[in-house]
Amino acid sequence: MDVTIALAAPGLAGRNAGMLAEAEIGIAASTHAQWVEALSALLADREAVERLGAAARSLAVSYYSVVALALRLAALFRRLV
Repeated sequence: MDVTIALAAPGLAGRNAGMLAEAEIGIAASTHAQWVEALSALLADREAVERLGAAARSLAVSYYSVVALALRLAALFRRLV
């Protein structure tokens, strides 16, 4: 079963928070107030939850699926041989 759900990620600052926003895959939250704001925004906007979740899943599959990892590993072995 595919699950596409948005996330509010704790403890992300600087570049990581920027990456979440840039890739439109989640909302970074460090403080209690930011958590409340992020979760409230997600609860109020189901379309945003689905959009962020789908984008995050797509990114994860393209970079971290077994197929993606196998292709990168094979490319590495070809460069080493």
